[in-house]
Amino acid sequence: MKKVLILCLGLFLISFLTHAQQEKGTKKMDNSLTITVAPAFFATMDEKLDAETFWPTSIYVTKNFILKKRLSISTGVHVLYKKIAEEGFTIMEMGYSGPTKTTNKYGIFDIPIRLNFYLIKPNDNVNFYSKAEIKNALIINYMKGEPDMFGEYVSNTQFGYNMFIGIGFGLDFKIKDRLSFVIEPGLNYSVLGLLPQVGLIDCQFGVKYNLLAK
Repeated sequence: MKKVLILCLGLFLISFLTHAQQEKGTKKMDNSLTITVAPAFFATMDEKLDAETFWPTSIYVTKNFILKKRLSISTGVHVLYKKIAEEGFTIMEMGYSGPTKTTNKYGIFDIPIRLNFYLIKPNDNVNFYSKAEIKNALIINYMKGEPDMFGEYVSNTQFGYNMFIGIGFGLDFKIKDRLSFVIEPGLNYSVLGLLPQVGLIDCQFGVKYNLLAK
C-alpha cells in the first residue's frame, strides 16, 4: 500500500511540473483506439510487489470516447497471462517415485468499463488522469500436477467468472508519433464470483500505440 501511495505522489508531481508547459499547447483529444503492452504487478494487498507477483504478459485493446474536455469513458479487452512451474521430488509406498514438476498457467480475460477524469487538460503530449472502473473477468487456470502411481502427470483446466470494481491513476506521455509510455497503479476489489471478497493491488507500465492517430 505504501508503494502505491509513493507512486501516486510521484505521478502527481510529474503532472504538476508539466502542467504549466502543456497548458498553452492543449488540444482537443479525439476518440481513440489504442493497443497497450504493459507488464503488471498484481497481488493481494498484504503481499509485496516482487518477482512472484509480476505478470509479464499484459495486453490492452481500448476504445476511448471523449465526453467532455476532462472526462472520457473507455472499454475494451484486457489479457493477463502467467506461467508458474515448480520442481520437487516424491516418494510413494507403491508406484512412481522420483522428480516431479508442477505447472500452472493462469489466464485472465477481462472487459473493463472505465470512467476517466483528466487532472490536467488532455493533450497530445502528457495526460494525467484518475480512473474508476468495473471489470468482468473470465479466469482460466490450467494445472499439470504431480504424477500418479504410474508416473503419468494429471492435468485439468478450471474456469471461473469474477467481477471487480477499481480506482486508480494513470499517466501517459508521448515518446514519438502515435507511441506513448503509460503507467497505471490501482486498487481493485472483488465483489462477485470465483475470488473471495478481497482487495487487490495492481500496477501496469509499458507502451501504448494509437491505432487511429493521423
